[in-house]
Amino acid sequence: FFLQFLIDFLPSGLSPSSRPETLRSTRRWQEGSPCIRITAEPMHGLHPRSCCALLWVALAATGPSKAFQETGFRQWRGWCRGQGVGGPAGAGAGTRRVPLVSVGASDGFDPESESEAKRAARMEQVRLLQRSLYQGETGLELVESGLLVDVPLWRVQWTELPGFQNVLNVWQPHYTHMFMKIVSGPRPWYFGHIFLPGGTENLDKPEWHLVPGSMAPLTGCLMRITDYAQREDGKLSVLVQALEKFHVKSVARHTPYSIATVQLLPDDELVDMHLPKAKQTWRLETGAPSTAPHLDWVAARTAAIAEAFHWHDFEFRDVTLSQSTTGGVSPIAPFDGSVDAPRLAESLSNVTVTAVKRYIKSLPEAPQALLSPEAAASLAWDDILDSPEPSALGYGRSVAQLEYDVWVGLDTMLRLLIELNPNQSLEVPIPTQLLGLIPVNPVEKWPADFNFHTYAADLAQQQQLVGTHTKSAFIHVSQQAPQYPDLRRAQRLSFTVWCLLDALVENSNLARQPLLETRSISQRLRAVVSRLNLINDSLRKYMT
Repeated sequence: FFLQFLIDFLPSGLSPSSRPETLRSTRRWQEGSPCIRITAEPMHGLHPRSCCALLWVALAATGPSKAFQETGFRQWRGWCRGQGVGGPAGAGAGTRRVPLVSVGASDGFDPESESEAKRAARMEQVRLLQRSLYQGETGLELVESGLLVDVPLWRVQWTELPGFQNVLNVWQPHYTHMFMKIVSGPRPWYFGHIFLPGGTENLDKPEWHLVPGSMAPLTGCLMRITDYAQREDGKLSVLVQALEKFHVKSVARHTPYSIATVQLLPDDELVDMHLPKAKQTWRLETGAPSTAPHLDWVAARTAAIAEAFHWHDFEFRDVTLSQSTTGGVSPIAPFDGSVDAPRLAESLSNVTVTAVKRYIKSLPEAPQALLSPEAAASLAWDDILDSPEPSALGYGRSVAQLEYDVWVGLDTMLRLLIELNPNQSLEVPIPTQLLGLIPVNPVEKWPADFNFHTYAADLAQQQQLVGTHTKSAFIHVSQQAPQYPDLRRAQRLSFTVWCLLDALVENSNLARQPLLETRSISQRLRAVVSRLNLINDSLRKYMT
């Protein structure tokens, strides 16, 4: 674990005048067990005792286990060589051979003979050193236009969608280091989640780098850590919730874990909703309307991002690991009924207008109000050029109608499944958190045999605690918070409904990634309706 700290700290964390010239490892094998010899030579600006102390922390944190020495140490050595630090003679251009530090564990240490008390004391010393070494973390700061800079990325073999939550089991040294850096800073603790086929094995392969034209997906999900625990073996349990979509704009580094600048991506309907107010704010701030529709769009997107973060306290209740009865969490993140939703709604306009004003002030001073699309293009603002033409926005069937169609399709699917169930006493459940998203005032009257809305009303009236691994109060969103935007409710449904459909979709990761990359709520709901129609048609054929 702490060798990953050295990866970050020793090669690049020191000032140029004090940076050690090389860092190289040596390893030998003895009676089938890996052993590492400890030696130290003077390094400019870093006392050998300091080196040994840091390396002792690394070894103490993991013990001289075979898994650590075979995996973590090899990753560290390979990374160092890949950066032109140390390595064998003739390893290639940029490799330098000068005084080195090699590290290792004592040959005579036997972890089997260590008592529980001694191990507990050793791990307590390690954690004290960890806390001291991770001081100074500052967290992430949202830029006016919706950019997040230097976002640490968790690149793994599945796609996460907004509205879901999970408990991550973190054991790889580079990601253990990443998460410890994050939680050592101030809350909120953010990181990015991106689908990477093959996971860490492909992390350093050029064809999977996060650059345009590679095979790597560039759209991911902004995650928030609500709780974590470090186990005795150094592994982490991290409880996370998926908040918003983002697109990778640029990458600061690819290994040992990726760090990137990302652009948050609210759905087009949410941006379009803020366009009139954004244009009005532009005129009031500059004295003239913008002549560049793209600038209006980005201003509206800035307002939509501010709205999203404003509602997060209501949309995502802080769940802790101690609340879990099984070590896991319910897959859908719960709303927080203790939050004053009317107060959030009352202050929303001021929040979004302030965000647009800050964005306008962040633009070049002249000529703010008269920037043309050509001038915007000359400034190389990728976020502006990536935005759609407002005149081209066409959502087809309304979001409200598609939302209605999804609920009717779900009701039909569950009725058919129950009818096919040979044990009529068993019901096919629907996640209760999902029921909280049923509209109170649908676009048209519910069918006569539709009962989901009745179930939701009963759960809310009885103040039921719902959830599988973690319990929380049932929240009927539109009933408890009538001011909550209908579009955000529909957006949440368009993602979280896939907790039901995943089991019915072959290779759900490949199905989820296109959903995450879809820019429109209506397009995603249309995909859900299409999937439900296929499932229901198949069930009817099976019944006949």
